[in-house]
Amino acid sequence: MSYSRAANDLAGGLRAWRLWSRLAWHDIRGRYRRSVLGPFWLTLTMAAVAVSLGLLYSRVFGREIAQYLPYICAGLIVWDTVARLLDEGCRVFLGSAHLIQSMRLDYSVLLYRLLLDVAIVFLHQIVVLVAVLAWFGQPPTAATLLALPALALVLANGLWAALLLGLLCTRFRDVENIVRSVTRLAVFLTPVFWYVEDVGRDSGWVAWNPFYYLLELLRQPLLGRAPDPALWVAAAGAAAVGGGLAFLAFAHMRRRVVYWL
Repeated sequence: MSYSRAANDLAGGLRAWRLWSRLAWHDIRGRYRRSVLGPFWLTLTMAAVAVSLGLLYSRVFGREIAQYLPYICAGLIVWDTVARLLDEGCRVFLGSAHLIQSMRLDYSVLLYRLLLDVAIVFLHQIVVLVAVLAWFGQPPTAATLLALPALALVLANGLWAALLLGLLCTRFRDVENIVRSVTRLAVFLTPVFWYVEDVGRDSGWVAWNPFYYLLELLRQPLLGRAPDPALWVAAAGAAAVGGGLAFLAFAHMRRRVVYWL
């Protein structure tokens, strides 16, 4: 019975797309209320960070700016997307306690709301990469279209991660601090700023970093290159296995969420 209720929750949440789309848009508007530029502050912030770090680290690593700036810009955008999915996923239920306690709704509505919110932020930030590629005369290619299924796979992995972390953080509040510490460390251990080949013969450990596969899967098509087939397999496999584990946890813990808030 718990499995059917969990499945009905996930399906019911999808059918309530009007609700979670309005909630996501309300989040974006509320975050920048009374601001002249609104969400485009995200675009300006990403532009400032990408250009500043690109100019600095292109000299540190001895890379051509025309090659390195698009690379680090795409990496920062993808990493920010992944980090938002994890950080905000930790509070997907805690941050909506007032909704859960005051009305009947499928918990998955909150998950889909998070995914749409992150996707909207991604679209605002991708403007920076488009401008950088245009500046250096690097037009999109046929492989650029692969960014759409790649983004879908990143969000699919973000869905199960947010569901699992949301449940765990609602029950055990220390998990949120652990996740934040891990993401802050992982950005330096993941090739966001550096190239795997720069590590040399000792780069084998990168393959054990799960963030690497999501990062490269989406960054490569954004830069006009087709990702390695192994990246697709790894991301799809993680979505299947992680999704199964998250569903089992959801089925067993779903009815307790309201008591843990």
